[in-house]
Amino acid sequence: MGRCCFYTAGTLSLLLLVTSVTLLVARVFQKAVDQSIEKKIVLRNGTEAFDSWEKPPLPVYTQFYFFNVTNPEEILRGETPRVEEVGPYTYRDKVWLCCPGWSAVEHS
Repeated sequence: MGRCCFYTAGTLSLLLLVTSVTLLVARVFQKAVDQSIEKKIVLRNGTEAFDSWEKPPLPVYTQFYFFNVTNPEEILRGETPRVEEVGPYTYRDKVWLCCPGWSAVEHS
């Protein structure tokens, strides 16, 4: 009976030790990843994140469609409207964001 309890206690202790070390390593690794991401995404003038924010690299297009009613008098008499689609009218939006001033706080 004594040997069985000794092996059980040893196995549980080893399992607890491995679990604790694994959780500790995972926490340290997660903190390192979070710090690395935070350094890269902070909007500071001259960083890649700031350049992508100020002038987005992907073009933004807006399309508009209009519909002309071809039978307005008939509609007033209760008939079904006939419409003609006109478009698309496509516009490229040029986005340029600017910051007139920077805060004294580093991560703002």
